[in-house]
Amino acid sequence: YHEHFPARDSGFPYLTYPCSIPHDFTQVPLHWHEDMELVYIKKGVGTVSVDFIPCKVRAGDIIFICPGQLHLIQQFQQESMEYENIIFPLSLLNTRQMDASWEKYLSPVIHRQVALPMQLRPGMPGYLEIASCLDQIDAIRRTFPEAYELFIKGKLFELFFLLYNLPLVSVPQAESSQQKTLDRMRQILKYLEQHYAEPLTIQKMAEASGFSQSHFMK
Repeated sequence: YHEHFPARDSGFPYLTYPCSIPHDFTQVPLHWHEDMELVYIKKGVGTVSVDFIPCKVRAGDIIFICPGQLHLIQQFQQESMEYENIIFPLSLLNTRQMDASWEKYLSPVIHRQVALPMQLRPGMPGYLEIASCLDQIDAIRRTFPEAYELFIKGKLFELFFLLYNLPLVSVPQAESSQQKTLDRMRQILKYLEQHYAEPLTIQKMAEASGFSQSHFMK
């Protein structure tokens, strides 16, 4: 469930994966990782769930999945969907020196101190500009000209600038009970991943997650 990406030989960890449902697979199972992920819908209709909140997506939609968020992608009824997975560590935008922009805007995304919009649809404020950033990155990655890395970084900085100027970005006042539950859920999934070959009991699982048996079952 905890996805680890292989070492990036290029030294520039901005990855894209074109995917098609159900041609390639019917779903991407529930998982999480430490990288930022954007799901950019190109054609059709599907379902994306982030932290157990499902949403129906269609061509043009952009889904923002922050580091550590549980998510899955699956077919909607009998519909097909083509989409682009964009994955990169936010550390790609960090510098070696103390940087106020990192501490104020990007580090809070990693530590869930700021909530980005889950879904951006055509027609919503800022959509055209943000979609343009991704489209321009895709265009330059067709030829990889000299210093393309600087162009991609610039567009990612622009993307986050645009996001922070949307009314959809919010700052949680305190850690919510939902967030605590999701953190526990990650612990449970991690325990299952590490001990799946052993006999598992409710008692063992409850102890591993810090719950009473009744609360764990609930």
